[in-house]
Amino acid sequence: MAAVLVDASSPGGNGVRRVTPDAVSGTAVRLHSKQFRLSHVFRREPHQEHQHYPMSNRSVPNLEQRLKHASEAKRLMLAKFKMSLVEGPAAIKKRQQRQAIAAARAERAVQREEARQRQERELAKQAEIAVQAAADAERAAADEAAREAAEQAERNAPGG
Repeated sequence: MAAVLVDASSPGGNGVRRVTPDAVSGTAVRLHSKQFRLSHVFRREPHQEHQHYPMSNRSVPNLEQRLKHASEAKRLMLAKFKMSLVEGPAAIKKRQQRQAIAAARAERAVQREEARQRQERELAKQAEIAVQAAADAERAAADEAAREAAEQAERNAPGG
């Protein structure tokens, strides 16, 4: 298994060298008069992926200056937050537009509900008319059947 090392000083990757497992046994390889540590070239273990830095800020030398710096940062963040709460003319206009859109949406919902109720009333009226027509047709059929039965009885009656 051969690993490939690229010399960073040469543009275009002209300084590519192959390293055999024999050469890997040492701790460093010398390429183009530059010293490379093998631990930087070969893949690290998962637990070694990230470097850990101390959390304290060493660029500020003493505690008093660090505390002053931290309080200044907190003050600036608070000022930025307070400025985000202030509504400018553009924000007021946007809010009014959103309210107008919401009112129009609510009005359309009311209109749709009224149209749905009108349609339900119309369908109920049509159903009532259909039931009435069916009842009238049934009554007319019963009257016709009774009349025909009476005529038949009259024709079949003796002596008449």
